[in-house]
Amino acid sequence: MGEIHDAPRKEPFPLETLDGDQNAKKRKITKSQKKDGKPKFHCTYFMKSKNRSCKMMRRESEKYCPAHIIAATEEQKNNNGGDSEELGTESQRIPCPLDPSHSIWERNLKSHVKKCNKTKAIKEPETKSWFRKNFNSCSSEAHKEASESNNLDTKSEDYYKYWIPVVEKAFANLISILQAQDASFSEILPLENKSGEGESSSVIKSRFKELGNQKHIIQQSSLISHLIENGLYGNDKDYIEFGCGRAELSRYLAKDIVYRTLCTHKDQLDDVSMPGFLLIDRSGSRMKMDSKIAKDYMEVRQSIDLSTSNTKSDVASSELSKLAPFVLRLKTDIKDLYLDDVLQTPQFQKISRKFVGISKHLCGCATDLTLQCILNAKTLETQFGGLVVAMCCRHVCDYSMFLPDSKRFLSQIFECSSSKLVSIFNVLTKLVSWATNGRRPGMADDDINNHPSNLTVLQREALGLKARRIIDECRVFAMREKGYNVKIARYVESDISLENVCMIVIPKNEDK
Repeated sequence: MGEIHDAPRKEPFPLETLDGDQNAKKRKITKSQKKDGKPKFHCTYFMKSKNRSCKMMRRESEKYCPAHIIAATEEQKNNNGGDSEELGTESQRIPCPLDPSHSIWERNLKSHVKKCNKTKAIKEPETKSWFRKNFNSCSSEAHKEASESNNLDTKSEDYYKYWIPVVEKAFANLISILQAQDASFSEILPLENKSGEGESSSVIKSRFKELGNQKHIIQQSSLISHLIENGLYGNDKDYIEFGCGRAELSRYLAKDIVYRTLCTHKDQLDDVSMPGFLLIDRSGSRMKMDSKIAKDYMEVRQSIDLSTSNTKSDVASSELSKLAPFVLRLKTDIKDLYLDDVLQTPQFQKISRKFVGISKHLCGCATDLTLQCILNAKTLETQFGGLVVAMCCRHVCDYSMFLPDSKRFLSQIFECSSSKLVSIFNVLTKLVSWATNGRRPGMADDDINNHPSNLTVLQREALGLKARRIIDECRVFAMREKGYNVKIARYVESDISLENVCMIVIPKNEDK
């Protein structure tokens, strides 16, 4: 058979014809058949989860790629009683001590540690002026105390027989204390799901139409509505997103503000200022939305120009991006952030504005670190507008990061000395998971499933919610002690997210 010529169309890859069939299908030549003629060696490790062999490259002298050589070594040792000679490794492959997600040759350990990307990630923030080690954390003594009291036996029936009544009594004390302060206080946390309420902009409405899974947009919409209701929304504010991840909340908040603002000032498009966004997260996220904030501005601006026939703007199109919201991302742990240094940058201080803290799911002790970060910032003594954060993951909270006033209130609730607070706090974080980790499929309300607590699923969930409420009210107390108006509420239904409680903090002179 001759070759098939398909001119003038040019194929992106060389094509060959299967022998013996004029109508044979064309197929791409594989990487192992490239023109250089050099054979390619594929990893022979079989991945049970994917039911196929690994497709990554390996050395000719090895059987496995670097990603699987450790797993293969362990399997070989188990199968051969500790003998792993058949692996063909010239030296042992070990996990990187700085980042176990990748492995290295043991012989290269010393040189690898110096150039590992994790080393660069650790050292880079330390060169910044806004980095101050443990600036927003509590004393080292508290951390030592927490680590010494962490070994708790949580599997015995006696453990639960002792602690469950203690927590129930503490919750009753909490309700009594708060009702004495406010007669309208409710034991049931109020539901304030404001998703879709009010005059939602086209930005939010279009998001609801675009998405099949609306879980995230419902939460974002409700948080944005809480910002609006509490006077924390507008182009005259700058926003700080703590634990931002991809910064999806900031992106759609910015897009909503841009749309509403430009539609309101169609005859002054070049003179309208936009909010700034400071994004803080300790890890690097893929598919970040930072750059899309400026792109969204350009799209909204161009659509309004076309609708109003404003084709001759006073600002050249190349300069329009400078009018877009300013975005700055910091890769750092909140506990090491000296916020004053960042807020004094020219981009944030060219116009004296209020700063508003936001977050969608601020994990574990990151909530406590955020509160301490705000309290430590001198700039925010006069420029703090407020805070709206959705809290989550109390089961990974750290007692050492709990605010001092929160610890004091916790001691008052449990009517105990400070020496017992570490054990109490660890119990609370254990119980919280009963309410927020979800049920296994098929579990009914009255199932016990041999749980050592002898409580049904429904009873465990109820107790978990009480433990969560205790932790949250301790945070509320700490901020009220510093002179802020604070409230917590369920901002979405539990079927949208089990972590559905947000905290709203407003300076008293800003409160409506």
